[in-house]
Amino acid sequence: MFGKFIFRLAQTNLVLFYFLKGIHGLSLTPQKMFFTWKQRFHQVLFVILVIALCFSWQYVSSDEKTTTLVTCPVGIMGTSCSLCVTVRNCDLQKGNQLLAKAEAKLRECEMLTSTWIESSEISRLNRARAGERLVLSSFTVKFLKMAKDAFQKTDGAFDVTCGPLWFHWKKCEKEGRLPDREELELIRAESSWENLELLKETDESGDFQIVKRVDGVSVVTGGLAKGMAIDAALEILAEDEAVLSAFVEVGGDLATFHCSLPIKIDKPNDSGSSDSKESKAFRTIYLSDGGVCTSGHYARFFLINGEKFSQILNPKTGCPVPRQWTVTVTASCAAEADYWATALEVLGKDGISLLPEGVKAEFFEEKLP
Repeated sequence: MFGKFIFRLAQTNLVLFYFLKGIHGLSLTPQKMFFTWKQRFHQVLFVILVIALCFSWQYVSSDEKTTTLVTCPVGIMGTSCSLCVTVRNCDLQKGNQLLAKAEAKLRECEMLTSTWIESSEISRLNRARAGERLVLSSFTVKFLKMAKDAFQKTDGAFDVTCGPLWFHWKKCEKEGRLPDREELELIRAESSWENLELLKETDESGDFQIVKRVDGVSVVTGGLAKGMAIDAALEILAEDEAVLSAFVEVGGDLATFHCSLPIKIDKPNDSGSSDSKESKAFRTIYLSDGGVCTSGHYARFFLINGEKFSQILNPKTGCPVPRQWTVTVTASCAAEADYWATALEVLGKDGISLLPEGVKAEFFEEKLP
């Protein structure tokens, strides 16, 4: 900064010299010029005012330039996270405030829906007894409504009510055994959308309540809650006039606003991880104003007797889907991309025929250990 000031000062002296020489026809040298300032006070003052005006114009024009702000908060959903906005220089403070609000929204969504947080509304729902009424926040209500809609659109391939199946597989993993088919059928019969009822209060509050018809109903949020949280955070950024472009990324899934991004699809290494130091990009897709989510098996799996099983379960059979491909989906928002990526792991390539307009999917076959 100081170096730039010295450079500008030198430029100013030379401009001042040639300005006086050109206007008054003075036979001056740079050395003599500084000794004649007292005699030419008014002319010098005029030049200084002109220079000041130039500098003020430069200051105003710098406000029209843009800056990209990026923050990478930790502790969100147990994975990586990055938030980014581009604003004019005059809106830098506003940009930082919006990033803080978007981060707070991500944490709020996690607190409401995470099954790993005992106080979340979803955890309370899973523990509730049949007939017990629970008041839900608007975000959790939106989650349940979108989850049911996704269940219908995917022909049952995406079903958050298969929670008891997932928890049972997790239990069997700790016990070091595979569940038998009869176990899975009994557990599956207890939990379904038919055994959940969403009620709207008749008073002015407009609150929703949910009631379980049987004790065994429980819900998992993977495949949708993260995408919805990304969309909610991006909405905070996109709705403000100060934001020229933005994106929100959580765990490799992201949504963008007014920007086009190259998305690198990493190929898992031989150990089955996607560590960037070892993995290599084998596909790049481009996203503009929408969401992209990837569903795969190399990062999360059940390990039973030395064998890996996908944590993505087929809701109809209760069994893990084959660990044979990674699916990347682009859609108008992250939530839609999220649940379709999960559903297509169950449906396979035949499920492409079910995709609505504007939703695209790519399958990347992998040989995983």
